Amino acid sequence: MSVHVHTTNHQPATKFRVKLWGHRAMIFRKPDRQPVQCRRCLKWRWAKHCTVQVFYDDIRFWCAVGHGCRNHK
Repeated sequence: MSVHVHTTNHQPATKFRVKLWGHRAMIFRKPDRQPVQCRRCLKWRWAKHCTVQVFYDDIRFWCAVGHGCRNHK
């Protein structure tokens, strides 16, 4: 048995697109300084310092590379 893990591309948290099956894509915008909670470190960060992954059943915010918990290469 094998497990398939589906991931999506990271998008900027200030402007991201959600594509629903059979419908037009929706664009969501957040102000640069709107607080969002990172899924990994659970800290509240400004949207301009975060990325987002959109799944069919969830929207997940993450610290962007170089900001917060994802401070790696």
